[in-house]
Amino acid sequence: MPKKQQSIEELEKEEEDIVFREKEELAHFLKYMDGLEMDQLVLTILSYTGLRICEILALKWGI
Repeated sequence: MPKKQQSIEELEKEEEDIVFREKEELAHFLKYMDGLEMDQLVLTILSYTGLRICEILALKWGI
């Protein structure tokens, strides 16, 4: 069953629950990404710099 499309006004009225992670939670998450080096690198950069995903993807990696 398709979802009802919302108007802009309805979308603007909705409140988002923004969840921030603690440093320890982030370190725990990144620790278990062992073996996924590029993913771990991207997530670490995203977490600590505030860059957007499109900005990360536009970076040129000198490997």
